[in-house]
Amino acid sequence: EYMGGTFQTLSEMTEFLFHASNNDIGASACEVVAKAVGFPLQLKQVADESEVPGHEALVKLPALQTPYGFISGWAAILRYIARTRQDIGLLGENLHQQAQVDQWIEFSFAGLTTALVLAVDIDKLLSCLDSHLLHFTYLSSFRLSAGDLAVFLRLLHKDFLFNYDLSPFPNLSRWIDTCFHHPYVNHLHRASYEKWCHKRGYPKLSEAEVMPPRSAAIKFSTPPPRPVVVAPATTATKQTKEAPAAAAAAAAPVAPKPLVIPDFPESHTCYPADRPRQLAAKASFVLKWKGRDVPVGSYVAAKLQSVKITFEAAVRESVQLHANGKDINSDTEIAFFLLEDQIRQSEEVWYWAHFARDLATRSGNEFFEGCNRLNNRLQLRTYLAGHSLSAADVVTFAALNSGPLYDGAKKRFDFTCLDRYISSLQHSALFAEAIDALKQKPTAAAPAEAAGASADTKNIDADDEDLSNFDIKLPGAEMGKVVTRFPPEPSGYLHIGHAKAVILNHSFAKMYGGKMILRFDDTNPSKERSEFEEAIQEDLGRLGITPDAITRTSDHFDAIIQYAEKLIRQGDAYMDKTEQQEMREQRMHGIESVYRNQSVEENLRLWSEMLNGTPEGQKWCMRAKIDMQNVNKALRDPVCFRYNGLPHQHTGTRFVSYPTYDFACPIVDSIDGVTHALRDRQFQDRNDQYQWFIDHMGLRQIVVWGFARLNLMRCLLSKRKIQWFVDTKRVTGWDDARVPTIRGILRRGLTVQALRKFVFSQGASKSLNLMSWDSLWTFNKRVIDPIVPRYTGILADNVCHVTIVNYTGDIDYRTRDSHPKNANVGLKCVIASGKLLIEQSDAATLARDEKVTLMGWGNVLVKEITANNGVVTEIKAELLADDKDFKSTKKLSWLAVEENNNIPCELLELDHLITKDKLEEEDKFEDFVNENTLVKRSALGDTNFRTLERGATIQIERKGFFIVEQPFTKKNVPMQLIEIPDGRFART
Repeated sequence: EYMGGTFQTLSEMTEFLFHASNNDIGASACEVVAKAVGFPLQLKQVADESEVPGHEALVKLPALQTPYGFISGWAAILRYIARTRQDIGLLGENLHQQAQVDQWIEFSFAGLTTALVLAVDIDKLLSCLDSHLLHFTYLSSFRLSAGDLAVFLRLLHKDFLFNYDLSPFPNLSRWIDTCFHHPYVNHLHRASYEKWCHKRGYPKLSEAEVMPPRSAAIKFSTPPPRPVVVAPATTATKQTKEAPAAAAAAAAPVAPKPLVIPDFPESHTCYPADRPRQLAAKASFVLKWKGRDVPVGSYVAAKLQSVKITFEAAVRESVQLHANGKDINSDTEIAFFLLEDQIRQSEEVWYWAHFARDLATRSGNEFFEGCNRLNNRLQLRTYLAGHSLSAADVVTFAALNSGPLYDGAKKRFDFTCLDRYISSLQHSALFAEAIDALKQKPTAAAPAEAAGASADTKNIDADDEDLSNFDIKLPGAEMGKVVTRFPPEPSGYLHIGHAKAVILNHSFAKMYGGKMILRFDDTNPSKERSEFEEAIQEDLGRLGITPDAITRTSDHFDAIIQYAEKLIRQGDAYMDKTEQQEMREQRMHGIESVYRNQSVEENLRLWSEMLNGTPEGQKWCMRAKIDMQNVNKALRDPVCFRYNGLPHQHTGTRFVSYPTYDFACPIVDSIDGVTHALRDRQFQDRNDQYQWFIDHMGLRQIVVWGFARLNLMRCLLSKRKIQWFVDTKRVTGWDDARVPTIRGILRRGLTVQALRKFVFSQGASKSLNLMSWDSLWTFNKRVIDPIVPRYTGILADNVCHVTIVNYTGDIDYRTRDSHPKNANVGLKCVIASGKLLIEQSDAATLARDEKVTLMGWGNVLVKEITANNGVVTEIKAELLADDKDFKSTKKLSWLAVEENNNIPCELLELDHLITKDKLEEEDKFEDFVNENTLVKRSALGDTNFRTLERGATIQIERKGFFIVEQPFTKKNVPMQLIEIPDGRFART
């Protein structure tokens, strides 16, 4: 099957055979696809078997003649042609989309064709298509596919579209309209296109049909009716004559600011010569940004205008364009600025671009109602203005993509058409390019085209100043020549101890302008698997570390064997078959092996037997002949090579004997060009052994620098012990938040920045002190406290109902800063009403006539308290709207009683896996297992919890910091949030 991108091999593929009486809808679909992919297709009608000698059976079927034979059947031919250009994506971009495309192709040539020919179940099938297209721009994906073309052309066949009443199927009509205006179809079916435009009234639409009627002030407070509305459509509150003035003032909302669309300029074909916008294509602008709001709209606008942009990192979270001596803030304003000449070309584009520009300044119900207007506009349209992407779409996308408001709105309102529109834009080629390019943050003032130049989103360069805490330099280090290496064994997941090693290796390499090598020490086939190599690389990515090179010890097995043989020939190594336990005892007491003084010839013979894996060779290992009396037991003739008959994950069965890590490491370090070997202080005794191998094998000298091991209380790093916890179901896996793997600690809420700061804070210390986890979590709190949003949550057990007796309005939806000291964190929705919930622990402390503060709202006076068996069930209170004295009052967390508030949650408190601070060598860890490492508490969260994704970090006011483990899906399934320690407790 042809899968390439060139058609040189298709030069003879020019005949398309089909029976004369056969339905030609398949031919039409294949012709359209062939034009789209540049396939050299010619149609030939065969009516007689004599025209295809040897292939008479094909006369009854459509067939494509290829250099490899015939392909028969419309569906198979269509797929074949579409596959000749995979980059166009007519068959989908992944397996899921490909399956959907196949489904719609079969639907077109089977079910739909049968229904239309027999005139049965037509409404049922069209209704099915209409329901599907309510949520999707196209049938199979967010781009036109072969499935769309097959179904569209089937409906177009014999003028079905023009003779059938499609008014009950508005989404299907919108899709047909979009297909007709697609360039793949437009130029091939011009007559049908013009007939469709005439039926739809294009282009002679009245102004009222093109866009909403113009008015000087369009009020957001009276939106069109919505089919499904979660919250009331207005913020207006009712007021009775008896209500106190203070309460009325507190409940009355601020009148919404009306939207005013500026008059469309009479002369709008171009700008006056002195206007700066005409210089846009020739000018160069500086775009600075930092934070969550990614300037996708600015990027797309720059590409559309061919504007050159220099991307720079902003000092604070913002999006700012420096142009012609002034600064333009926000992605929406920047997109509008860059596209204004296009905006002025059409009154329809002008209207919706200004609408979106104003919408970006709104919040709360005004924003929701503006989204509803867009949703209504898009019920019968793919784009806001016209039939293709316009400047209005770019500005609208920027307005909705800036900040968290739309993410929250779409979970509370039925914005199906608007969701479809946003998804379609996100997956279009231009926007997808922008989103992909802007996943990385700019780190310096590096010039770039509109394609952008930036660094990894988990970039850690900002923390490099922490290296200054080191009060030493690497000995012998030269700028630009330093090479370090991180050599994990691919037999498990990286843990927090590995994190310190790789952070130091990576950071020192950067400090000296050198490089760091990731080397997999794959010398033991019994333990290692490829999946662990992939997991290690993923974990390094989580730490924001990209190695400069990736190697394996197995890459150099041939060289290592040669160096081992060199030692034997020099008399510096020998073969030994002493039993393992006996060898261990001999090394402990300095007793030489009986095989230590064998001849070189005998050692070489046995060496060959071992390498070949013969029955005799399997009994032997190779040992270095160093000094059995040395006080450093690492020098007492260590084992260098041993037999292992298991297949290796990379070399297969080529080798049956493998080097030990201690023997291979100096050899591979020398071959890889390592200049500095950073080693954990636990390997200090082996440094002399490392140097002996270098000296006796004539290897390049390497500087060994030791660092203190990250030694934390109640922390198990042994792979065997962690596996025991997994096997006994005490944890869910190696990525469980209670396990000190990198995956586990990040899942618990530790940030990479905090881990780096903690590592660097230890400076040049080489002492093996036992450290508390509290220090690490304290660093983490300093990182997340200024930047995470603060939401409200209360414990769900025995909640107390509170009635505000003088609150007479409807439920009120407000927007507030998510962080009281950092507006860049974004906004949150606060729901207020006369019916509230508070925690039982708070309710139990209240007294009648006591003044307390409802956090984020104001003071109330407790009027009545109702209790039952010591449990407070109801409180009535009066809102003190004018009382601003909050200094001496109790502060209460509260939630309004409202359908989309009070999200059920489980707060997970985790503890250490073991109960002893430090296990000694004689300790059995099973004797110190903590059987109570997980405590769950039921809670209720405010409406903002709905918008949280897995891994999001928040602060629940008066509760602490949490990371989302299980996000919101539906009301009867509780979310799960893991408590993040803040350093105040002796927990991990």
